[in-house]
Amino acid sequence: GARVTLVSGPVGLPTPPGVTRVDVRSALELQSRLDEVLGARLDGADAVVMAAAVADYRPAQVAADKLKKSADTLTLELVKNPDVIAEIGRRRAMPRPVLVAFAVETRDLLDNARKKRQSKRVDMVVANTAQDGFGGDDNEVVVVGADGEPTLRGSKRAVAERILDLVQSRMTWTSST
Repeated sequence: GARVTLVSGPVGLPTPPGVTRVDVRSALELQSRLDEVLGARLDGADAVVMAAAVADYRPAQVAADKLKKSADTLTLELVKNPDVIAEIGRRRAMPRPVLVAFAVETRDLLDNARKKRQSKRVDMVVANTAQDGFGGDDNEVVVVGADGEPTLRGSKRAVAERILDLVQSRMTWTSST
C-alpha cells in the first residue's frame, strides 16, 4: 500500500492510522523536515500536497522569554519565511513528485490561482474563497491544473477524496511519460 508521511504544525487532531507523522513548529523546520523526507533528488515521494500554509513572515528575532508590556506600542521587525512549495517546484527537474499547492483568496480567485500555479511551478492549485474554506463541514474549491479547472463541491472529506483522485490521475500520467 501507499506510504504517507504527514508533516504537520501543532494540531489537536489525531494522526490517521498508517500515517507517519513529523511535527514541526516553524516554516524553517517544515522546510528542513521536507528536505529530509524528499531527499536531495526529490525522489522520496510521488506527491507533495501542501494543504496548509505557514505564515509568509516571521519575527527577525525570537525572544527567549515572554515580552512584558512596557509601552503603548511595540514594533516588530519581520523577515520573509521560505516559500517551501516554490522551492521544491524550482528544484524539481522531473515530473515527480506531483506538486499540489492550496490557495485561499478573498478576490480574483481564478486569476490568483493561475498565477500561483505558474510562479510556484506546481501541477495543481486547489483554490477557494476564505468564506468557503473556513468553518463548516462543506467546501467548494476550484482545482487549477494543466488538465482543466474543475469545481469540486461537497463535504470537506468528499472534496479531499476527489482532490486525491486528481493527484493519483496525475501520478499515473507522469508514470506513462
